[in-house]
Amino acid sequence: MSKKTLSSWPPAEILHCGRNFRKRIGLDLHGTVLDFDGPFGKFLGELYPGASMNPNRNNYHAAGDPESKIGYIEFERALNKFIHLTKGGYGSLPAIPGAIEQLKRIRAAGIEIEVMTYVPGASDHQHTDALPHNTGAARLATKNLLKQLGFPIDESDITFVSTHGKSWHMLDQGVKIPLIVEDRLATACDVAEKGLGAILYPTAYNKSSGIPGILRVDPQAKPEDTWKVVADNIIAFFDALEANGQIVGTGGK
Repeated sequence: MSKKTLSSWPPAEILHCGRNFRKRIGLDLHGTVLDFDGPFGKFLGELYPGASMNPNRNNYHAAGDPESKIGYIEFERALNKFIHLTKGGYGSLPAIPGAIEQLKRIRAAGIEIEVMTYVPGASDHQHTDALPHNTGAARLATKNLLKQLGFPIDESDITFVSTHGKSWHMLDQGVKIPLIVEDRLATACDVAEKGLGAILYPTAYNKSSGIPGILRVDPQAKPEDTWKVVADNIIAFFDALEANGQIVGTGGK
C-alpha cells in the first residue's frame, strides 16, 4: 500500500454498508488519463489571442476563471470548432504520464476498467454556435485514440455518459461499481453522496479536504509517480473490499 494511502481508505461508509460490489473501477478520461487542457488551451489561444486554459485556476470550467481571459460564449465556440477538427481535436490528446502503465497494472490485479466520460455525441449537435455542440466524430476519435495510445481498454469498456449521470450509472448495475477516478470535484461529491468512493487525480481546481468518500492524492515530484499513487489506492481499495467479502462475480456490463 502506498504511503499516500489514508488509514481511513476505503471509507467506512463503504466497508460497513452491507452491500456487495463488482471488482470494477470507473474511469473518467479528460484530466485524469488524457490531457485535454493542453491541446485545447493551445487551440483556444490561436482563436482568441491571450486566452488560455489557466492550469492554476480554481474553477473547473475555464470560462469561470478571470485569468483565462475567455467567456462562456467564446469557450463554447472554440469547443465547437475543436470537436470538428479532422486533424487534432479529440483524436490528438496525449496520455497523462504513467496512466497507461498503471492501468495495465490495475488490469493485472484483476480489476475491470469501465471508462465513464462525457464526449460529445452525434445526437444533439448543431453546426452553429448554439448550445450543445456534439458530433459522432469526437466519440469515434476517442475510441481510436485509446487504442492507438495502447491503453488496456476495449471499445466495450467505454460508456459515454454525462457528468451528472456517472453516479447513477455506477448504481444502475446488477452489481454496483464502487469507485471512480475523476478530476471534477462536483462529480466526485455526487458519487460520494450516494455512498460510493472517488479518487481525485490532483489538479488546481479540485483541491478539497475532509470530504467523506473522496481521496485526493498528492501530486508527486515525477508526474508518472502520481498515477502510481492513484493505482496503489485503487488496488488497496479493492483488496480491502475483497477481504471484507464485498466483491462478487462481475459478468457483463
